[in-house]
Amino acid sequence: MKNMIWGLVAVALTAISASAQSYSGTGIGLRAGEPSGITVKLYQGNSAFEFNFGTSIWGWGYANLNRRALKAAEANKPHSVDNITSYSAYYTSRRIGLQGIYQPIFSGFSLGTLTGFFWYVGFGAQLNFGTLAWEAWYDHPDEAFSWWGIYDHYNSGTMTDIDLGPVGMVGVEWILADYDIPLALSIDLAVFMEIFDQPVGKFYLLGNSSIKLLINEL
Repeated sequence: MKNMIWGLVAVALTAISASAQSYSGTGIGLRAGEPSGITVKLYQGNSAFEFNFGTSIWGWGYANLNRRALKAAEANKPHSVDNITSYSAYYTSRRIGLQGIYQPIFSGFSLGTLTGFFWYVGFGAQLNFGTLAWEAWYDHPDEAFSWWGIYDHYNSGTMTDIDLGPVGMVGVEWILADYDIPLALSIDLAVFMEIFDQPVGKFYLLGNSSIKLLINEL
């Protein structure tokens, strides 16, 4: 039974690959999404390699900033204090994102009289980094009263925040080579899972779109 299932899967993948449109060439353009910036796409027959560089936006989430602030506050907790009373953080510079994706290209399709559409999946890795400023307040066991109202001890600092993990995506692209126009439009939906420096991992669902200028050799 197991061999039959794997056999059917192999036949299906072979059929999809055989029916996929074949393109070659290089696409260079702009990308809006995660990350937002410059994109380079290398087409190799029924697959492509996409490399993206730009500003990473997902790290600006309130929950992510709080998690990073708490981690910094715990790592820099003075020996003379007890509990962390409050903490906060903010980025002092734009976060940079680097992304590399391998994309198998599947069957092409048409929309009415328009041709040149195909869909693809992708998997790869993403690296984000930026400078983070944090601050925290702590309870002091030897002080029953604070001139600041409720907090007894203050600490702050900066750190380089680095996040790394795998990326998966699915998308649709429209290549206008059939109309002798060196332009392609694509939209995809991606999931990034952070595995460093978040040990338990978290999923982030991100919408991406991109515009690329292409040189095709059909």
